[in-house]
Amino acid sequence: MKTQANTHRRSYLRLALLGLAVFALPAISSATPILDEANSIAAENECPPPKSTIVLELDVTTGDVYMVDETGGLTLVTGDIEVYVGTLSSVLVDLEYSSGNWEVDVTPDGQPTQTNQTRGGALRYWLDTDYSEYLFSSTELTGMSTMMNMMTPVVPDIVIKPGKNCPPST
Repeated sequence: MKTQANTHRRSYLRLALLGLAVFALPAISSATPILDEANSIAAENECPPPKSTIVLELDVTTGDVYMVDETGGLTLVTGDIEVYVGTLSSVLVDLEYSSGNWEVDVTPDGQPTQTNQTRGGALRYWLDTDYSEYLFSSTELTGMSTMMNMMTPVVPDIVIKPGKNCPPST
């Protein structure tokens, strides 16, 4: 009988300890946001993934330039575009004009100009990230404005600056 009483006491002690542990859980779980804050601070200090492709849509009637993001969304940009490329040695630039065929002069910083033509209003160009900037200048070859004697489309010059250093967080 004495051993049964000791067994019951041990069971009550185990239940009591389990009960105390349950009360301690909220204190432990409330500490997790502190760990999340530390992780988010570390994430803020990390560089974004480098851009391997730059897709630009050019509206030839308004002269607006839009950068297309990974989800297909459009962001209105100026003609001066800084892009983080990290350690990539080359980046694909995809220019898509809203209409017409274009002659595009590409000038890497301090290098001779290369002349390219669009096909179906599109041009793909691989740029070497060793140069600090590229100038893209467009001239219409043929299009609706030429055939209908309309106003000449305005497409701004675009300067793309590939950056190797991590951009500051915003």
